[in-house]
Amino acid sequence: MTAEPSKELVSELRQAFFDKVKTDGSSISGGFHQADLNRITNNDDWLRRFLKHQDLDVKDSLKMLWETCEWRKNYGTNDIKIEMFSHAPFQEEGGLFGHNKDKDGKPMLIFRVKTHTKGQHNMDDLKKYTVYWFERLERQSKGDQITLFFDMSECGLAHMDMEFTKYLINLFKGYYPYFLNYIIVYDMAWILNAAFKIIKSWLPPKAVDKIKLVDKKTLKDFIPVDQCLVSWGGTDNYDFSFVPEVMNGRSDEGRKKVHFADTNGTPEMPKANGMTLLSIQPNDVLVFLPHNDELQGSVSVTNISSSEVTFKIKTTSPEKFRVRPSMGLLSPQASMTINVVLQHGYQRSPLARDKFLIMALPVAEPGKDVAEIWKGGNIGSQIEQHRLKCSTDAPGVISSMPDSPGKEFPADPNKQYSDLISEIKRLHHSQQEIQRSLRTNRMLQWLNFLLTLVLAVAIWFTVISEPKFEEASENPNLFSVNADEL
Repeated sequence: MTAEPSKELVSELRQAFFDKVKTDGSSISGGFHQADLNRITNNDDWLRRFLKHQDLDVKDSLKMLWETCEWRKNYGTNDIKIEMFSHAPFQEEGGLFGHNKDKDGKPMLIFRVKTHTKGQHNMDDLKKYTVYWFERLERQSKGDQITLFFDMSECGLAHMDMEFTKYLINLFKGYYPYFLNYIIVYDMAWILNAAFKIIKSWLPPKAVDKIKLVDKKTLKDFIPVDQCLVSWGGTDNYDFSFVPEVMNGRSDEGRKKVHFADTNGTPEMPKANGMTLLSIQPNDVLVFLPHNDELQGSVSVTNISSSEVTFKIKTTSPEKFRVRPSMGLLSPQASMTINVVLQHGYQRSPLARDKFLIMALPVAEPGKDVAEIWKGGNIGSQIEQHRLKCSTDAPGVISSMPDSPGKEFPADPNKQYSDLISEIKRLHHSQQEIQRSLRTNRMLQWLNFLLTLVLAVAIWFTVISEPKFEEASENPNLFSVNADEL
């Protein structure tokens, strides 16, 4: 068991982090999230977890802390809300949820694997939903460890998703230090053993020791009976229904309105009033295409009015996109191209849920700075708006972008899974061949036995039916020949 870090080590790690911020902080676009900086400043327990995870090595702990804060900033971890998944079926299916505690009093995150089939759900939504539960349980337990419970009952190969499993492992391995109490695998079919061996190879030795394969008889060694569901052989007759988290007396349920924002956090402007200032191409969908290992989209704006027009572009996810230029000034009949790039670390598949808003405003005071124009207090009624959806549905779009987290795994999980399926099929075919051979051998053995039995009976009958001959007489004249007869 890892020793408890001293206050001096915690202070050393904190100081090392903020020293690094002074020297290397400029490499983090926009800086780290303020909530994480506050956590480092005020929460000794969080820093202790990094030190425990890295066996009290301050250098390794600093590296992990820095990478964790960088990932949390890019992934938008602090801003994940439950309303983001109101459209997702897995929230209502009960495939992933927190419930009850293990024998050590640690909260359990339960994954009902049979509800998941690879490709059935949006993978990026499912990954973020997992992070939502990690964050929620971390708040609930005040940073204590959790147990990951895989309910494998009624599962087959179709339910094994190696990509998602890798993602789960890397969350614990790279971004949630000293957060794992047990990995309990319940009622796993033997046919999944080969897949499970691959999964174990991804885990560090300390994590492998935390894996517990259980059935109804052995589950009670790790989870009290009153904390086990009836389907596991326990007494808890819990029937899943999603219960929103309550923080500071308020539920996290609600707010589903789409908000557009820019990097300065400017609130959304009123709707268009029917003016025609700009011509937008494309006028409804912004298509992202691959370019230099990035996904990029572009939109052309043309001033079709008789006066100068200024424009500004906003998006529902400002942290995900790099927009150049985000605002500008157009003379009559002038055009400009706006380039939009998906930032590294974000996935292509959720782009369909993102939207862009291009706003146009006539310039009443020529020569005035564009930024100052948009800060005006009474411009809302003059604004023209154009909304664009996002898509990657175009010929030549790459099938996937680099995942985050997951960068530490060099192997392709889909290829491993495909190889695993092929190997299992080959083993199954070999098993069938062996069974056929055994049946043939047993038949031959019976035939051999029957032939041997028939041969033995035939020999026996031959022996008992052979004619008997009397012994020759001892009379010496019996075969003598009279000389006169010759």
